[in-house]
Amino acid sequence: MKTHCKLLVACVLAFVSASCAFSQVIQASGCSVDLELPLLPKCALVTNGDQIYIAPPFVRPLFIGVTSRLSSALLPDIGWSYFDRSGLVRVKGVAPFDNGASYFHFGLVRVERAGKYGLSTDRGTLVTPLYDGMSEFEPDHHVWKACRSCRLVKHGEYSMFEGGSWFWLDRRGHAVDQAEAH
Repeated sequence: MKTHCKLLVACVLAFVSASCAFSQVIQASGCSVDLELPLLPKCALVTNGDQIYIAPPFVRPLFIGVTSRLSSALLPDIGWSYFDRSGLVRVKGVAPFDNGASYFHFGLVRVERAGKYGLSTDRGTLVTPLYDGMSEFEPDHHVWKACRSCRLVKHGEYSMFEGGSWFWLDRRGHAVDQAEAH
């Protein structure tokens, strides 16, 4: 019995040690950032005029495994956002998708502004009007679907747009009919 207890204790200690080794907490200037959590604390942000930056000690670790020039994080009071390797927040209010930020397609990303949806460039420039709803990019058709007079309805842990008048937006964000979308 003692051998089994010792073995169990050894296994638990090994598991705890391994878990701690994989924990990615970065500390700098009294601020702790857990890289396994999408929400950055306010202390990890720096403002310079009207621009927001991720504080320098946290930028490089947030790019681990990222091959593009932008990375995303959930920022307090701002929502999902994309930032560059200097830490500059380029696109704010990115619409959520699959427990993260919507992805870029053809240089555009879905954004949300006051409950309305549009498409933005990687510099944060809105290239479409704001619509009542918009689906994530549809790769089979190379379009987004947008709607007027639709509403977001919650179904359990998921939400979807219902009703309204739907139309297609091409890879430049221009409204097109379904035949042009293919």
